Amino acid sequence: MRKLCETPKISCPLFIKQDKIITDITNKINKAGKSSEKAKLAEELKDEINVLLKCEDYDDDSLNCERCQLFVELCNTVKARPVE
Repeated sequence: MRKLCETPKISCPLFIKQDKIITDITNKINKAGKSSEKAKLAEELKDEINVLLKCEDYDDDSLNCERCQLFVELCNTVKARPVE
């Protein structure tokens, strides 16, 4: 059974690249101590998520693109939570 926060299987070079970056920043946020450090990293995270939103290869008929956009929506929901 898949975990809720597990990255979806998406066959796209841009998604694979960005997923690694997003995961790395998320791990840094989780390890950061100060709220100011977390806030700075959260801004970086937002920028990297937005790269997926601006994908020039987006295709309405692609299941990969649909999954990617759902992943981005989930990331945006999570990052909207206050930094503690």
